[in-house]
Amino acid sequence: MDPAHILDAIQDISFNLRDDDENKLRACKAKFSDIATQLAVLERIEPIARLIRRGQSLPMRSLNPNIKSLSDAHKADELEVSRWVRIRNLDLAPAIFCMTAYSGLSYAPAADFEWLLTNVQRYMDTQELPENWIFSKQITGVMARVIRRPSTISFIEKYNRHQAESGASQQSAPPTKHICRKRDHQTSGKSESEQETNGNVPSGCQPLKSLAKEPLRGCHETVQGTSIENQRHSSNPLTGGREMKYMFSNAPVSHISVLPELLRTAVENSRLWKWERSQNLNTTGCLASLFPKDLTQDVSFTIWCGCDDGYYLNTVFGLQREIAS
Repeated sequence: MDPAHILDAIQDISFNLRDDDENKLRACKAKFSDIATQLAVLERIEPIARLIRRGQSLPMRSLNPNIKSLSDAHKADELEVSRWVRIRNLDLAPAIFCMTAYSGLSYAPAADFEWLLTNVQRYMDTQELPENWIFSKQITGVMARVIRRPSTISFIEKYNRHQAESGASQQSAPPTKHICRKRDHQTSGKSESEQETNGNVPSGCQPLKSLAKEPLRGCHETVQGTSIENQRHSSNPLTGGREMKYMFSNAPVSHISVLPELLRTAVENSRLWKWERSQNLNTTGCLASLFPKDLTQDVSFTIWCGCDDGYYLNTVFGLQREIAS
């Protein structure tokens, strides 16, 4: 039945209530007040649920501002528990949905906020939202930019932990070719032109092969008569002394697009990157590689990123602190 017809029928029935039905009138009034609140909230969140269900781009105007304002305010509501604490106590998906779909949660009417927290999980269950939608590129990008402070760290780490467990971090990153994989292609008999044609090279960027001034050494090529494959098992590479021979940097700005989105976002949030862009430089020092004199040792490839993004990447990749000062 059409919801409008149901409401019309209820309206007609209300005329039959008499003086001896005062309690029923109060109960009906309270129920209609609840329904009015529900419809007001649904009117705000339904457009976002529809976009998520259809896999379309989301307007990301609310998530980060909500996290910031809620964690800043910590104002006690009627239950004397801050709204930020109550949002964090939800499961991850409902919490992300609330802060994405409803802007201005820190100053939303109390009735709206209470309805949302009480019913958001039930609402999401009826909407049949796709699995792992909270780990989309859009939301992952916003979460990477959330400022880490005592009031937000636990929520950020909760998101990162669930993302790692779901494997969504790998799904959201564009595919990249590892150099050793290209070596394997060489041994399979494919020509260099075939390899470069099949490589995932962004528009406007040269293939990795053409960027190298010297051909790549084979994984088992010998140096001074000694097999690298045998040498690498003789000692721990982390404990051996490494003397640098070359440092490479100042990559063309356009080549940043080669990085997976997770790393590209971190680089673009760095102060160095922003300063370089303010100076209209065509190159960036945010990427660098260090080559040791000993050809049997590994090469270090580093990126320059924002401080908050560095902590985020530590969490994503599970890095553990080794040195502190």
